[in-house]
Amino acid sequence: MNSPEDLRELLKKLLALELTDKELEDHWQHLEKNKLTPSSRHGGNNIGFSPRFIMGLISQASKRSGLDITHSRFKKIREEIYPAIFFALLLKKLGYAEFILVPSDVPDIVFVDYKSVLEQKKRYRVRATPLECMFLSKEVFEATQVLPTTEHIAKIIIEKKFAKAYRKETILLVTVAPEDTTFELNKLSVLLQGPTNPFHQIWILIGQGTEGCILARLTPEFEMHNLNIPKDLLPHLY
Repeated sequence: MNSPEDLRELLKKLLALELTDKELEDHWQHLEKNKLTPSSRHGGNNIGFSPRFIMGLISQASKRSGLDITHSRFKKIREEIYPAIFFALLLKKLGYAEFILVPSDVPDIVFVDYKSVLEQKKRYRVRATPLECMFLSKEVFEATQVLPTTEHIAKIIIEKKFAKAYRKETILLVTVAPEDTTFELNKLSVLLQGPTNPFHQIWILIGQGTEGCILARLTPEFEMHNLNIPKDLLPHLY
């Protein structure tokens, strides 16, 4: 990303947000300090967003359009960006770094340690954690005419993601729609273990009502967190 116009197009694609020229200039100046050299040798610079900043943009896009997050216009936000934000906030809650989110194509999002960027005297390439996102809605199961059993969810994940090539550091974050929660996470963890698993870690996010969620690490070891989003995650917003 090399210019404010690149940013305009990114936010239009990513968040369905149309910016005025003044808003664009203000956002560009703010984001200039988070400019990163990407891992790809063929691209220009990428822009990193903090969770607080990107949530502000999402709120702005929703108010301006008059649409809520369930609208098809915000599909990428619902299926990739919000899950990545919640995951980043959990990592901070657990004592890990504050990560800025860099939009990408493959993988979907890249996590970069914000502190490591600030401490650099020059803008060298930075260490990053690739995050691949996968969203399983009730339509996914309706299309296969199979109930969302533990075995079926494991089969979908393996068929859609295990055959692809990823960097060894890549984390897979699977998000499951709230209606599809009748399965055993510890059993799913066992089914996803094994030599064909290409991911450094696999996590799953399950919505529970309007304020609750489960975030669980499925591989390499099982670890589950029952969370109230306003109480457990949002206080860690940065």
